Amino acid sequence: MILRILMLFIATAVLVSCESGEDELLKNPVQIDNYFPLSQFIDRQIGLLDGRKIGKEININGEKQHLEQVLNVQDWREEFDWLIQSDINKASLAQSYHTEEQGNRIAHTLKSGEQGTLQQMEILYEGDQVKEINIISSRKNTFYQSKAIGRLTVSGDGLIDFYSLESIQKVWFLEPNNLIVNSRVHD
Repeated sequence: MILRILMLFIATAVLVSCESGEDELLKNPVQIDNYFPLSQFIDRQIGLLDGRKIGKEININGEKQHLEQVLNVQDWREEFDWLIQSDINKASLAQSYHTEEQGNRIAHTLKSGEQGTLQQMEILYEGDQVKEINIISSRKNTFYQSKAIGRLTVSGDGLIDFYSLESIQKVWFLEPNNLIVNSRVHD
């Protein structure tokens, strides 16, 4: 039961992320490099994480489950699809975000009046190495609203060691669905 609900959440998140992304790609097929290259960062990590094991705690509307599994490249690609879909380096979003750099922190925040699912992406560095990425996204229309908060951390060896996703989805006339996933990467 929990796995079915988890798959429903993942499918909904992918569809919500892809829905506007497909339109944007048709309008503006050219990728840009105005913002942090999230999809490139994740692609590099996927290659490095091949064969690693994760421990995952899943909480769906209060029902908890713990999973452990070894992931290959394709599994990691599916696991991080929500992050890849959050990349804002699309020509249609070239002027949509305000970038603030302060010390070891870079933040891309959706400008007032601009359209976009990703509200904010924050990247924290230690020297030249990414240490943490935080993402806030939301989507709202007449029948549906969702908010997701994602976080990943990078260990001293440059590999993602923890990531989490917290999501609330509300469909008109239905109770909200709450999803919390915490995943830790093991050797």
